[in-house]
Amino acid sequence: KKLIASENIKTLKQKEIKDIKFKWKPSKPGENFLLLIAETKGDINPEDNDDSAFIDVISESADIASYFDWDTRYKLYHDNIFANEEQQLIAVIWNRGKSNANDVSLSLYETIDEETRLVEKKETVTLEPKEELNVLFNWIPSKNGRVEVELEALASNDDNQENNNDSIIADVLVKDVDVKVTLESYPSFILVNK
Repeated sequence: KKLIASENIKTLKQKEIKDIKFKWKPSKPGENFLLLIAETKGDINPEDNDDSAFIDVISESADIASYFDWDTRYKLYHDNIFANEEQQLIAVIWNRGKSNANDVSLSLYETIDEETRLVEKKETVTLEPKEELNVLFNWIPSKNGRVEVELEALASNDDNQENNNDSIIADVLVKDVDVKVTLESYPSFILVNK
């Protein structure tokens, strides 16, 4: 925590509202958590004396972000994904900053059983401010199990790398025969030798 500012109010009458303005100069781009706390002696309900907000600070330089599009997210959560069958995944990369992003790349990785492998890497020269690109990846899950699929966006002049990655967990199945038996009913007693 870092104290930004404070103000001392001598008295506040019942039902009185006082607007207080604080000046804040963010020190870094990305999500910042601001917490406002009011403290007084004799407050009968101190539980309502604070408020908070996430403030997304945009960089003056380049700020690359990546994420899976909603159709891809839905597909990986809800559809049957099988090992050794190609899946088309759509990723989005965009420059949230105010300057061109240079030497931009977007990579797709899969992690199975703590083993990570690069699936594919796509590169572009520059991405202008506010520019957004859809990038298509062809992913063939190498084996079945719980798989983490991860995006990593990079730019040589990215000023905020906290939002460069996105990941999703998918359950990869295997197409095979799997027979399961269940004993559905049986008598409550069985006579010996009958």
